Amino acid sequence: MPNTFSYKLQTFLFLSPWLVVFIIFQIYPIFYSLIISFSDFKAISIKPAEFIGFSNYLKLLKSRDFQDAFFNSLKFVLGTVPITMLFAIITAILLNRQLRLNRFYTIAFFAPTATSIFVIATLFTLLYSDDGLFNGVLGFFGIESLRWLKNPDTSLLSIMIMNIWSSFGFYALVFLAALQTIPKEHYEIAKLEGAGAMSQFFNIVLPHLRPTIIIASIINSILAFQVFGEIYIMTQGGPINSTKTLVFFIYNEAFDNQKMGYASAAAYLVFIFLVVLSLLQIFMFKKRSSYGKALKS
Repeated sequence: MPNTFSYKLQTFLFLSPWLVVFIIFQIYPIFYSLIISFSDFKAISIKPAEFIGFSNYLKLLKSRDFQDAFFNSLKFVLGTVPITMLFAIITAILLNRQLRLNRFYTIAFFAPTATSIFVIATLFTLLYSDDGLFNGVLGFFGIESLRWLKNPDTSLLSIMIMNIWSSFGFYALVFLAALQTIPKEHYEIAKLEGAGAMSQFFNIVLPHLRPTIIIASIINSILAFQVFGEIYIMTQGGPINSTKTLVFFIYNEAFDNQKMGYASAAAYLVFIFLVVLSLLQIFMFKKRSSYGKALKS
C-alpha cells in the first residue's frame, strides 16, 4: 500500500494550482471587501482609506437609492421565482409523458439557458422596441403600442418576462430528472386505488419533488436577486431608476462613483439578506411538509 502521507502530499500538489487561483481570486477578495466595507476607500483617491466603522452600513440603510434598488430586486424575485417554478414543473410533467418529438422539445426548452445573456438581452431589446415584434402583435389586434423598456410602469416587468422565458427550461430539466426517479409502481398502485391525475400529483409527484423544489427555489431566488446583465444591457437602471436593482446599484457605486467601501458594504448587506431569504424558504417548505404529514395522519 502507498504511504498515506505521500498520497496526501501528491493530492495536495495536484490541487495546489487550483487552490492558489481560488484563494487569490475568490477567498482574498471576499475578506478584503469585508475589510474595506468599514472604510471610506475610494479607488481613485490619493488619500489612504480611513476606518469609519459601520458608517457605510448605516448610510446605506438610510439611502433612498438603496431602498429603491432593494424593493426593485425584491419585486423581481417575487415576480419571477414562483412563475418560473410553476412553468418548470408543468413543463417537466409534460416532458415526462414521453410525447412525440420529446427530445426536440427538451433541447428547445433548455436552449435559452445555454445562450449568452448578452444575446438574449439584445434580442429582447429589439423585440421590445417601438417597431418590434411585440408591438406589431399588439397593433394587429388593434391594441395601442407599449413603450416596454421606456415606461417606468412596464420596464421591470418586461425584463422579468424575459428572465422567466430564459430560465424556466433549466429548472424543467432538473424537475424532469427528479420525476424520472419516481418508481412506476407508485403510479400503478395509485391507479388501482382509483386515484386521478390530481390525486397522483399531490400524493406522489409533489412529495418526491419537494426537496428539488426547495433547492431550485433557493438557487433561482439567489440568481434573480443578483440580476445584473439584463439591466446593464437593456435599461442601465432606467427609466427613472425603475429597473435599478441591488447589484446594479453596487456596480454603479463601485465603478461609476468609485466608492469601493460603500459598495462593499452594500454587497455584504445583500449577502446577509440572501442568507436570511434562503433560510426562510427552507423553513417554509419544511413547515408545509410537516403540516401535510399531520393532515394525512
